[in-house]
Amino acid sequence: MQQADCQAALKRVLEAGPPLYVKDAHGLPLEDGETHVCALWFQTDKLERSSRLEGAPADDAARQTQWDELREVYGAMLADEPPAAAEGAAAPS
Repeated sequence: MQQADCQAALKRVLEAGPPLYVKDAHGLPLEDGETHVCALWFQTDKLERSSRLEGAPADDAARQTQWDELREVYGAMLADEPPAAAEGAAAPS
């Protein structure tokens, strides 16, 4: 959310919820029925490491709490914008 560079990117982040695992639809494709990549293998030391993101919520309840907080912040951000900017229209010059 802190690195979203536009409203559309921010909206996509909020729709998906806080990420828990490394994800790349093209570089790390999933098989049918899989929800996430469990581990990543590093060539430098030939070790596997968890794909769980550092700082990710510990459980579903913590994830939901974080998600609710992010949506609240996003709602407050939209409420502070002029109506035209919130809709994505150009501001008058």
